[in-house]
Amino acid sequence: MRCIVLTQDLSFDDFWNVHQKTPEYLAKNKWKNPTNARDCPYQYALDMPGTTIFEHFAQRPDIAMRFGGMMTAYAAGKPMWADEHAYPVKARLGNAKTDDEVLVVDIGGGKGHDLAGFRARHPDLKGKLVLQEVPYLVDQVKDKLEGIDVMAHDFNSPQPIKGKAAGLVI
Repeated sequence: MRCIVLTQDLSFDDFWNVHQKTPEYLAKNKWKNPTNARDCPYQYALDMPGTTIFEHFAQRPDIAMRFGGMMTAYAAGKPMWADEHAYPVKARLGNAKTDDEVLVVDIGGGKGHDLAGFRARHPDLKGKLVLQEVPYLVDQVKDKLEGIDVMAHDFNSPQPIKGKAAGLVI
């Protein structure tokens, strides 16, 4: 229930002005889809040019908390991608030879719930699980996720992990 309240607060208190200003922003930009994470309706509506939404969340933990609650509500009751009936995990991802090889990178994975669920469902699979998040969230979770490597990363910049690892963005 708390997640539903946070979602409503986010929608009405934090994003209402963004919804209202989006047509104006799009008209001003000749109805082109934004391609710059620092110049979107969010920045336009809140008069904060040059700041990504996640940088704004770092400055406003209250909004970040409501966003996290909305993401939790969004995932509630849905099958998890790591469930064997939802995705053939072992057939497609179960090929790490050692525990040092990166198996899955969750890019923008919040507090690591997907990777924790993955490990709980597939404890026998070898390989590292890596959570990439913005620095303020990394600081909140880095000592709380057993068996998950946590690193700061902005998903608008080049991916530092190369190779056969599966990338996950939900």
